[in-house]
This record gives sequence, C-alpha cells and structure tokens, in this order.
Amino acid sequence: LNHHASLFSLRAIYILLSCVLFFFFLMIRRPPRSTLSSSSAASDVYKRQVSTQSTGIVYGHMDSVAEGFLNALQREYVHHTHDAVGKFLDKSRVSDSQERKFDKLERRVRKAANAQAELLRIRDELNQPAPGGTVGDGERSSSDSGSDTESCDEETRAALDRLVGGCVQPEPLRPPLEQIYAVSAVEPTDEHLGFDKTVVACGMTYIGCPQTEVAFLEMVGRVTSEILTPATQIDRQLQARVIQNCWQYKALCPVSYGDDEAGVEPSRQTESAYSVCDRIGQGVEDQPMEVLEHVLHHLTDVGMHHGFAEWKLCPESELGLCMQQAIDAGLYDISDYREEFKEDGEDDEVMCRILLQEFGYWLITTAWDLQLEFGPWDGPDNPTAEWKVCTAADLKVKLPRSWELYVNTVLPALSPPKPETLRALRKFEPEPVDGSAGEEVVPFHDAHQPATFEVLAELPDDPSQA
Repeated sequence: LNHHASLFSLRAIYILLSCVLFFFFLMIRRPPRSTLSSSSAASDVYKRQVSTQSTGIVYGHMDSVAEGFLNALQREYVHHTHDAVGKFLDKSRVSDSQERKFDKLERRVRKAANAQAELLRIRDELNQPAPGGTVGDGERSSSDSGSDTESCDEETRAALDRLVGGCVQPEPLRPPLEQIYAVSAVEPTDEHLGFDKTVVACGMTYIGCPQTEVAFLEMVGRVTSEILTPATQIDRQLQARVIQNCWQYKALCPVSYGDDEAGVEPSRQTESAYSVCDRIGQGVEDQPMEVLEHVLHHLTDVGMHHGFAEWKLCPESELGLCMQQAIDAGLYDISDYREEFKEDGEDDEVMCRILLQEFGYWLITTAWDLQLEFGPWDGPDNPTAEWKVCTAADLKVKLPRSWELYVNTVLPALSPPKPETLRALRKFEPEPVDGSAGEEVVPFHDAHQPATFEVLAELPDDPSQA
C-alpha cells in the first residue's frame, strides 16, 4: 500500500509540475498585457471569419489577417474586451516576424490617448502606397514576400474588379433571410475597421462609426422599414425579392459623422466583401434627403438591379433609356458629374452606375411627391438645377416613360416613408448659424433611454394589419 501511495504521490507531483511549466510557457510566449474590463458580446448579426493566412503586412494593402489584427486591437482598446489581441494571435498562428510587427502596432495603440484615432491613423498608413515597405522595418525582407500575401492582394483586387459598377456584388453571398421585415437592435460590432455599431433593417445593413449616434442609426433603420412596409399597393413577392437581394448580395451602407470630407470610409476588405454603394452622413444639411437618397441608392443598385430587368445598371435597361430621355429633354443635367468623372478618371461602368442611381433617386422621390418639402429644389427655371421635375403630376406629363417605369416596378415594391419620420431627422442637422431654435420633433426613442432596443417582430401576413 505504501508503494502504491508513493507512486500516486509521484504522479501527482509530475502532473503538477507539468501544469506549472505549461502555464509558464504561455506567460512568456507574449509580453505582459494590461488588464482591461470586459464588455458586452459583439453583434450576433455577423461573425468575422479570418480564413486567409499571411506572412506580412505590405503598405498599400491590408490582407485579411492584418485587418483581423486591427479589429482585435479595436475590440481590446476601444471596446475593452479582455485579451482580444492575444486570442486573435493564438488563433491565427502568425509567424514570429509577423507577431513582432503586430506588437509594435499594439504598443502604439496602447500608448495613444485616443485608441480609435490611432487605429484609424494606422489603417491610413497601411493603405498608403510605399513599394517594398513592410510594417516596422522600412524594407521588405524575403520572409515577408511569400506567395500568400501576393495571393491575398490579388484576391482582394479581383473581388473589387468583379463588382458591378464598382460596388455591387455579382453573385449572392449568403442564404435567404428568414424574417424579411425584422429590424434589429443597434448592436456593437468589430467586423468593420472604423465602425463600432450596426443595425439590420429589412435585409439592409448599416454600420456606424464611434461618432454616429445610436438614435440616428435607429432612424435610418426606421426609414428603411417604412420603405419596405407591405402596404396595400405592395406585391409582397416583388417586395420580398428586393429585400432578399439586399440581404443575399450583402448591401451595406456606412453611416459616419459629417460630410464626405470628414466621414469615415470603409476598408477595402469591407468593400470587396459587401455591396457598398454610398454613405450616409449624420449632422449635415438637408438631413432627411441625405438619409433617404442613400438608402434608395442601395435599394435600387442592389435590390432592384438584381430583382428587375428594367433596373439593370446599364444604358440598355429601361432605367437607362428613361434616364437618357430625361437628359435629352434637359430635365436631368449631368454636366457636373461629367466634370467630376473627368477629374477622377472613373471608368465607364462606374460612371453609368452613378448616373443611374442618381436618376433613380430623383425619379422615385419625385413620384412620391417628396421633393417640394424635403428636396434641394432650385426650381425648373434654374439653369444650375440638376433635376427640373418637382411633382408626381409633372413627372407624368414631362417623362411619361419614367412614370410608367415607376408604376410597373417601384410602386408594387417600395412605399414612401412617412413625412413625420423624415421631419424627425431634422433634429440631427447642424445648429443654425444665427442660433435660432430648429423645429421641435418627436424623437424615435427618448434620448434618456439606454442604448438597448427590442427587435421588432415580423409584420403580419395581412397587409391591412401591417
């Protein structure tokens, strides 16, 4: 018995020593990390999956591992998720040289007074072209020039080149949505660098930057749900087709603070994996139409393009022919666009898509009779006005073919948002220069309520109940 007891004690000591050595190895594998409080779980809407491995970060391009690492930095130093970077590195199994470069970036973020701003600076630096440069050493070593990095570069460029009109995914990328009329809560996300919150409304995904207010994202979701409400005139099968297309082709609209110059841009990884057709700015003039226009751009570029032959993003489609008729009649002035295209060097397909999406916006909002109250209406006799048709009655008379396109495709699929919802968006506009108080509006949610919201139930099958 004493012999067996001694063997048992020796085994116990052996196991204990093995555990101590194992944990000691884990501790010295990476430098000590600061302890941060944990936060709530990230959004369940999307789960980031890093599948492509790399051996280096090259200036001018971020592969999936590099962007995954920056997202892990954001989780740990912005959202305060404990040991997010360590878990990412353990899962990714990066090389020692890559880990040393990542450590340098992490030290920058850890020491920064504003971690989010530092992350954005790092992303901008990585996206700046510097041939042959790698992170942290100034010159590209042979160990960092493997085929994995080059292959990832080519994959991302190929994905961007496949986009229709420079933004629309050509093939469905995920299975159909089960509850097509559902609107999610505004939830945290770490999938998209520079954006920390998301909401999904009727198949449309919106991502907000740290400066984007939760209440504003809610209002964007509300506008979307009202457009995709199964009202009396709606053909539910056609409407479901638009919603499912937006979901399956991954229509995603960034929502940042300020105008195009100040707004946060999505990364190329996001643009290559989603259909990103435009952005919404919070805190800008004409806020109601700022939201409605860019919601419609995604609905028409993705949902309608893939759902109706008449709305294909090409000059030969019915949409393209109607647009040309409006241009020939002097009712749609594209001269400013032509100047911009010439300066930016846009290719013909991108130019065509932009002109068509703008025409689609003018067509739909005019047919909905929203331009007179909400639109930047300059009057039909203003030579600088881009669009010279104001009301639905004018549209029927001046552009009957466009009106017919609206009746046959838009009317059975989309509904105009409520005017009171659009008016409520005005509270997000900049303060008047003279300091006068703006119009008082009823907010969608009380500003003092916490930023957690219930998921709206799917609308009933009976349109009258909806």
